Amino acid sequence: MIKRIPWDRLALPAILLLGFALRIPAVNFGLPHLYHADEPIVVNHALAYGSWDFNPHFFKIPPLASYLLFISYGIYFVLGRAFGTFKSLQDFESLFYSDPTSFYLIARIIFGVLLGTLTIYLLYRLVLKFFDRPRALLSALFLSVCFLHARDSHYIYADIPLVFVLVGSFFVLLKILKGDASVRAGMQMGALLGLAAAVKYNGAALIIPYAAVCILNPKARSGVLFAALAAAITFVALNPYAVLDYSFFLQEIIQQSQSNTGVPVTHHFTYSLNGSVGPVILGLGCLAMIRLFFRWSPIKGIFALFCIAYYLILVHAGQPYDRYVLPTLPFLIFMAADLVLEIKTTLDKHLKPAYAGGLTTVLILACISVPLTKCILWNKIMLQPDVRTLAKEWIETNIPEGSRVAIDDPFHAPRLQFTQARLHEKKKGLTGYRRRRIEGYLARSYHPSYHLVFLVRDVTSPRFLFAEPVAARDPAALHDRRFDYVVSAFAKVSTADPFLEELHRKADLLTRITPYKSSAIEEVFDPQPLTAGPFLWKDLWARKRNGYPVVIYKLR
Repeated sequence: MIKRIPWDRLALPAILLLGFALRIPAVNFGLPHLYHADEPIVVNHALAYGSWDFNPHFFKIPPLASYLLFISYGIYFVLGRAFGTFKSLQDFESLFYSDPTSFYLIARIIFGVLLGTLTIYLLYRLVLKFFDRPRALLSALFLSVCFLHARDSHYIYADIPLVFVLVGSFFVLLKILKGDASVRAGMQMGALLGLAAAVKYNGAALIIPYAAVCILNPKARSGVLFAALAAAITFVALNPYAVLDYSFFLQEIIQQSQSNTGVPVTHHFTYSLNGSVGPVILGLGCLAMIRLFFRWSPIKGIFALFCIAYYLILVHAGQPYDRYVLPTLPFLIFMAADLVLEIKTTLDKHLKPAYAGGLTTVLILACISVPLTKCILWNKIMLQPDVRTLAKEWIETNIPEGSRVAIDDPFHAPRLQFTQARLHEKKKGLTGYRRRRIEGYLARSYHPSYHLVFLVRDVTSPRFLFAEPVAARDPAALHDRRFDYVVSAFAKVSTADPFLEELHRKADLLTRITPYKSSAIEEVFDPQPLTAGPFLWKDLWARKRNGYPVVIYKLR
C-alpha cells in the first residue's frame, strides 16, 4: 500500500531549499576580480591576522567578522596542508595573491549563503515558539524570497550575520517579555546585545526593544545591571582592541558617525524597504503595525517598535544604501505574514473553504511574486560576465601590450595588469605583506600588461597602493601624452561631463560595452552605486549583466 505523502512536513524543507537556491547560484560573481567595494575590507584583515597582530587598525566596522574568517582560513590551510594543496604558509599566501577565488568563495558561502539560509530557519523557530506553525512557515517563506536578504547573502560583510544574531536575540527578549525576570535571562540578553554590537555597531539598537520589555515586565528591571555588565564584557571580549587601542577606536567611531548624516524620511521606505520585499508585503506589514493601535499584542508590539525605532535611527543618522534596512526585514515580514493569516481567518468565517483558500493563495502569491522575480533576475544577471570583465578581455585582445592606458573611475573600470617593470618599481621600499603581495602579482599567470595611469579629480588626495600613478581628470589632461588610450566607466550619459565631452571630440571611440539588453538603453537607473549588483526593478529588467557602461577611446 502506498503511503500518503506528508506534504505538511515537506513545507519547511521546501522553503529552506528555495531560500538556499536563491542565495547560491551567483555566489562566485566577479571572481577572481574583486568588484565589491566592501568585501576586501573583511578578507584582507582576516588574512593580515596571520602575522599574529590582531589589532585590526580599522574600526569603522567591528573586527568580529574578520576574526571569524581568520579561523575559517586557518581551517582551510590545515586541510589544504593535510591533503597536499599547500606545502607552506607561503604557498597559501601566494595562492591568495595569484587567485583569491577560493578565499572569497569560502567567506561568501559561510557568512552569506549559509547564515542567510539559517536565518530563515531561525525566524521559523522564533515564530513557531511564540505563535504557531502557519505563521512560522509563512514568515520563513517571505524571508526566503526577500530580495535584499537574498542578494546580500551572496557576499561578505557584517549585515547578514547581524540579522542572524538579531533574530536569535529575540528568543531571549520575548522570553523576558513573557515573564522570565531571572538574572540569567538578563545576562543572556546582555551577552546577545554585546554580540550584536560586536558584529556591527548598529546591533546596539537591540537596547530599544529590551528597554521596552523592561517597561512591560517591571520584574525584568532587576536584571538590567547584569545585562549591561554582560553586554560590555561580551563586546570587549569580541573586540578587545576597542579598549587596548581606545584612542584610535574612538577616532574611527567619530569619523564613521560623521558619514552617517541621515536621509529623507521617505527614502528607505520607498527605496530600500519597497525594493526589498515589494509593495504588497511592505503594505501589509505597515497595516499590521497600525492595527496594533486597535488590537494590541505585546510581542507584535515589540516587533513593530524595533522596526519603527530602527527606521527613525536611519532617518536621523543613517546612510542611503539599501542594506541599512536589513535588520528590520524579518520583523516586518512577520507582521505581514501575521496579517495575511488574520485575513484568511476572516475569509474563512464568511466564505466557503475553497473560496477562502483560493483568495488566500492569491494574496500570498501577490506577496512573493515581486521579490521572487527580482531574486531570479538578479541571479541571472550576476551569472553573466561583468562589463568590467568583458572590457578587460576586449582591451587585452585589441590594444597592444605596453600601451599607455588612462583609467577613468578605477573601481568601475576593468582590472588591467601593470607591467612587470611597474610592479618592480612599486615593490621598492616595501616590506612585509605589502612586498609579498606585489611578489604574488609578479608570479601571476600571464596577461597582457599596460602602463596604467589613473585619472582623479584631486591629484593630492591619498591613494591606495595600486591606484597610482595618477593624472588630473580634466579636459586639459587630454593633451598630456602620457597615455594613448582612455577607458572610462560612466554612471549617466545624460549628465554633462566636460571631460567626456572633450574626450569625444579629441579621441576616437573604439567601443562601448553596455550592461543593458539593448544598446539604445544608456541610463543607469539607480542613483546608488552598483556595489552589490542592481537593486531597482526597472534596472534589473533592463539589464543583461552587471556594471556601468564602459567606453574605450584612442587619443589622436
